[in-house]
Amino acid sequence: MMKSVATFKLMIKLFEYSNDLTQTIQVDVIALHPFPSFVELYQAFPLLECGYTSNNVEAASPEDMEAHYSLEQQAHYGVLGIEISLPDHFA
Repeated sequence: MMKSVATFKLMIKLFEYSNDLTQTIQVDVIALHPFPSFVELYQAFPLLECGYTSNNVEAASPEDMEAHYSLEQQAHYGVLGIEISLPDHFA
């Protein structure tokens, strides 16, 4: 069986510590979670697993994502939660 490989540039916590946007990290994609909008995605998953921290999870809202993806884009394309696994040295 041939393994499917895709390349993604993911902005993970690395960029919290560096302004060098050329840095990359290889991750394993565990699952893809398609939804009609971020409202449904936010309802389906614990937000601490969606990039929020204990410092900002109380104020988390699907509307946060509208800065990146308009409601029109969400309606047209849907949204995709990408579940990843970090390499051991980052976990």
